[in-house]
Amino acid sequence: MQSTPPSGGDTLWVSGYEIYDRLSPPFRAFLETLTATCAQPVFKSACEAGGYEVMSPRGSPLNVGYEFEPHHPVIRTHPVTGWKSVFAGVGLHVSRIDGVTSYEDQMIREYILRLITRNHDCVARMHWTRGACAIWSNECTLHAATVRGPDRRLSA
Repeated sequence: MQSTPPSGGDTLWVSGYEIYDRLSPPFRAFLETLTATCAQPVFKSACEAGGYEVMSPRGSPLNVGYEFEPHHPVIRTHPVTGWKSVFAGVGLHVSRIDGVTSYEDQMIREYILRLITRNHDCVARMHWTRGACAIWSNECTLHAATVRGPDRRLSA
């Protein structure tokens, strides 16, 4: 970070490894059989609001226009460490857990979110300052930005 903007927030990371380790072995085995449909529900509105032109295709030839709905494993094995991690299951980008009922989808996502929000010891928070740098692997961490106003206090 060369300089910090007048508004913005911190970044929160949670270890997908740690969330996986907190699951019972039978539940781990079940989640390892599932995928999640991921999308960016605000992609179109964010592009329009920012005046961004959408390139087509982007990455996969299936990513044309505003269409973008990949399926990712709920549990992923990191290609370098070989460790298993909760990869997909929560967040704005997850539309649904594939192959389960809507009630089961809701239960799974609420449970994973509860593991994250009720276990602060697996969450790291970084306050961005001039000269700050962070490196992480999206294959084993979940991350989100906090919202702060120009005076750096947390917004309500």
